[in-house]
Amino acid sequence: MAELALPLLARSPWARRLLLPMAFSLALVFFLIATFPYDALALRIVSEAKNAGYDVSIGALSHGGLIGVTATDVHVKPTTPDGATGALELHFDKLTLKPSILGLLLRRTVIGFDVDAYGGSSHGTARVSNDPKAPGLSELTLTAADFDLKQLPSSILSGVEVIGTFSSKVDVQSLQALEASGGTITFGLKGGALVKGSVMGIPLPKTMLGELTGGLVVDRGVARLDKVLLRGGDIDAEVEGSIRLKPLFSLSQAELKVHLKPKDSWLDANPLVKGSMGFLGPKGPDGYWVTLSGPLTHLNPRPGK
Repeated sequence: MAELALPLLARSPWARRLLLPMAFSLALVFFLIATFPYDALALRIVSEAKNAGYDVSIGALSHGGLIGVTATDVHVKPTTPDGATGALELHFDKLTLKPSILGLLLRRTVIGFDVDAYGGSSHGTARVSNDPKAPGLSELTLTAADFDLKQLPSSILSGVEVIGTFSSKVDVQSLQALEASGGTITFGLKGGALVKGSVMGIPLPKTMLGELTGGLVVDRGVARLDKVLLRGGDIDAEVEGSIRLKPLFSLSQAELKVHLKPKDSWLDANPLVKGSMGFLGPKGPDGYWVTLSGPLTHLNPRPGK
């Protein structure tokens, strides 16, 4: 059957018009993948990152699909003007970037990405603003699953050691101006526990956190907490309220109500914590209530709803 089909295709003008471009395209793709100077591209990425204030190292760079690139063993850390390395360092086992063909046709900078790091994986798309007056990330969609908190750099968690697996979904827009942003963010933590750490020099006791679920709904720069619950550990907690986002995120203004219901057995095992919670007032049948207000860097606690 194949012997009969090939001569028929060869005699068909439509088949010749279709097969020749296809063969040329396949040969071009093979040529690009096999001969593309990935080592030179890796050096260019490292150089551009250094100019932007980041120290980047790449173990290996290769193709990532038709027009994408895949980097393995990637280390990223910020540098100071005098060349000293900052405290935070991120490590990605595998990072794939794929420019959107449709975005290129519409003159939009849209990049798809896949990331393997810290025991988990994530994928999504990021759109970069083409407006020189408002540069930066304009849209982000992200699905992250099963990141191991124990593997995260200690500087991210401010020296507090926490275990558990974290997952999240993000779909936000208008990120150049946080005060005008919108979208949704959901997150969850399974098997969470506080192993050790301290706050203002006071050591924190080992605490089982259980399962955390919740999310944020962002509308015109106001992030409203949606059913943020902590259940199944030494402390049950519920948080509600809103955060008015500011261009400098740390100065965003929060108005939060927190309901805490620690187990009596946990309080009895940690008398220092039990005594310090006295400022919240007497423990009622439903636990403690506290209101937190002010900028995120300096929240002011106030007992009661």
